[in-house]
Amino acid sequence: MSRPRLSAARKAILAARAIGTLNDVIPRGRRPARLSAPVAWRRLSPEERAFVEPVLALHCKVGEQGRPAFHDPMERLEACLEAACQRGPWRGVRSAVAPRMSGDALHRCFRRWAARGMWMALLRQLAAVRGRFPALEYFVCRAFRRAWRMQGLHGVMLARETGFASALRAPPSCFPDPVLSANCHLGLIAPMLKGAAAWPAGVRESFGRVLRAVARWCGGVRRIRRAWEPA
Repeated sequence: MSRPRLSAARKAILAARAIGTLNDVIPRGRRPARLSAPVAWRRLSPEERAFVEPVLALHCKVGEQGRPAFHDPMERLEACLEAACQRGPWRGVRSAVAPRMSGDALHRCFRRWAARGMWMALLRQLAAVRGRFPALEYFVCRAFRRAWRMQGLHGVMLARETGFASALRAPPSCFPDPVLSANCHLGLIAPMLKGAAAWPAGVRESFGRVLRAVARWCGGVRRIRRAWEPA
């Protein structure tokens, strides 16, 4: 038995309803994603240092115990940014800003600041003055990208909200989106499930395909390829 064909007007009405529903579930308030222009590494300017100094002072504990530091916090920050602009492993990093720090010591400092949330704080500060420091924006995005394992989903959400696509290892659509998932559940799935008990078998199968497509849309991809990483 052949299925009844829909008229062109009926197809247009259904398409308009689907587009309206999708527009309702798309998260609002996010800045449009854009890639930062690549910049060759250089030392920070006096204006850039004055911009990052309050964030650095907040996340760097001056009196903490440990070995004596041969370089001040600003030099260590610049060394971390210099290392983040490279693609090699940390053990092979040789910084011209902090020559007395090995790659492993620099990595420990980088991870310590990532655990304290400094790279996320710098990204928020740059979002407030977007476009004022393009070189610093690129350097911080590279450092933010290197700390992605420690920052996890919170870092992905922050990069989405601020629109810094260069802070992610792949396009934003490749990562899970909890806000989009919640909107789809409230605005798309829950209203449709109210009458699911009276659905025929064919409709239930079609709805299952819709759920799988929504899960792929909200859940991102399973594996991030190295070729997807921005410059």
